[in-house]
Amino acid sequence: MTNGYIERRSIFGGLLLILIGTLFLLHYMIPGMGIGHIFSRYWPVILIVWGLAKLLDHFAAQSRGQTSPPMLTGGEIALIILLFIVGGSLAGAEWIHVRNPDWNMDVGIFDHSVTSTEEIPAQPVKPGAKIAISDDRGSITVRPDATDQLRVIVTKTASAISDTEAQERVKNIHVTITPVADGYQIQAQPGGEGSVRVDLEVHVPKQVAISARTDRGDIRAADFTGPLMASTRNGDIEAHNITGEVSAEMQRGDVRITGVTGNVRLTGRGNQVEVGEVTGDATIEGEFYGPIRVRSVSKMTRFTSYRTDLTILQLPGHMEIDSGRLEISDTQGAVTVVTKSKDITLENIGGRIQIQDRHGDIQVRLHQAPRDEINITNDSGEIQLSLPADSGFELSASSRSGDVESEFQSPALKSVAEGETSRLEGKVGTRGPQIRLVTSYGAIHIRKGM
Repeated sequence: MTNGYIERRSIFGGLLLILIGTLFLLHYMIPGMGIGHIFSRYWPVILIVWGLAKLLDHFAAQSRGQTSPPMLTGGEIALIILLFIVGGSLAGAEWIHVRNPDWNMDVGIFDHSVTSTEEIPAQPVKPGAKIAISDDRGSITVRPDATDQLRVIVTKTASAISDTEAQERVKNIHVTITPVADGYQIQAQPGGEGSVRVDLEVHVPKQVAISARTDRGDIRAADFTGPLMASTRNGDIEAHNITGEVSAEMQRGDVRITGVTGNVRLTGRGNQVEVGEVTGDATIEGEFYGPIRVRSVSKMTRFTSYRTDLTILQLPGHMEIDSGRLEISDTQGAVTVVTKSKDITLENIGGRIQIQDRHGDIQVRLHQAPRDEINITNDSGEIQLSLPADSGFELSASSRSGDVESEFQSPALKSVAEGETSRLEGKVGTRGPQIRLVTSYGAIHIRKGM
């Protein structure tokens, strides 16, 4: 008690415990979510929580005739240190894993490691055969071979507290090749629990269909004339120069797929994505934390996540998406975007433009006079549209709480103010498509470009 008043306890410590518990729960339930990445980027939330807690403490103390608690108690300082230790550890572990996906946590506990390499006797393979490869603990590399044979090179690694135990673990690792009706099944069997991994290097003729799956490891394939299916829960995927469909599924890691004669489909979760030189469709579905880069897609490009739904028809240029921005340039077809909390930049779009955004600015720059409709709806953001000076169009632009400005002048353009809403409507030139621009809490600028 101080000066007759009871000192109020702060709620900050309780909120910190909630944050710590939430961090542990998310890391346990959704390991592919990238909690370390989220903590490293959004740690200022702790300061916001601190400020809100102190405001609530102050007003509650005043209303009840109590004295406000101190800014920080010793217990709260300890909780903050604990939170930063937990978050920093997760961020550090994720940083190490992203750069070394095959790193095993057992290394450093088990001091003795044994590695053994062997080649399994070759098997004859017919063109067009299906090769299914399964490996729970290791990377898979598939290479084209000039012969009509299947060769598998196995690298076994085991760690233990002694050389004898490590060697015994290596002996218990087996890889089997089983003939099936349409090809072969290759399966790695680690042989029990422990710190072991089995890396497979598979050599097959170029004219085969490949299916590769691993739980902990990378998948690499290049220069094949058959379809490829790749699935990994914890590793990277690389595929280059594939004549056929490419389907990839993952939960954590980076993806790089280039030079595909056919469609590309990527699903799941992960980090960086690069897709390029695709003669078919390119489809990306899931939560990839980016950046996501797509270029030179002959047909449709599609990206869907919980925040974004994007469709592009013919992308000879490039697209890039990260957590806060979306850029698209040099398309020959229509672009449709529904997203939130992203700044959007579109340049040299050759077809219809449809954009819906929230909490982000939008810039559209066209190198040629528009031939198709442009519909842009924004919430809490600015819209900038740049068109060639000789463009003709029918305009309807309105901002609920901002200015509408145009460098295009025409007697048919009418500016109207209705309360806080500004409107600009009418025609520019004798003919052209409809342009509709709507935003709340932002300005609209229509400019003349080169």
